[in-house]
Amino acid sequence: MNNEYINEILGVIITAFVIPLITYLSNEAIKLLKEKVAELKIKKAESVAQAAVAEVSQTYVDPLKKAGAFTDENALIAFNKAFELGKQLINESTQELIAEIHNNFDSWLQAQIETAVKNK
Repeated sequence: MNNEYINEILGVIITAFVIPLITYLSNEAIKLLKEKVAELKIKKAESVAQAAVAEVSQTYVDPLKKAGAFTDENALIAFNKAFELGKQLINESTQELIAEIHNNFDSWLQAQIETAVKNK
């Protein structure tokens, strides 16, 4: 009789507390993993934007500067080249994630490019 009573109490405890606790902890772990994945995707996208600026600088800006022919118009062309390259290299799901977090992917990318140019 005591064993039945103990088994019944354990069943109630498991049903009332342990199962919901496992569900809660699982949901929190999934949430944390999604946040970490998003963080990694954004860091990678930041690196891609910096790489786009570096590439455009090496292939377009530096030769013009060496020739003494770099103008404001060339700066705009360089920005557009870096923007298009960054947009091409950052995959759509990451663009959507950034848009969801920062409200607008294009504005985010523009800011990343401007920051990379200033830090160059």
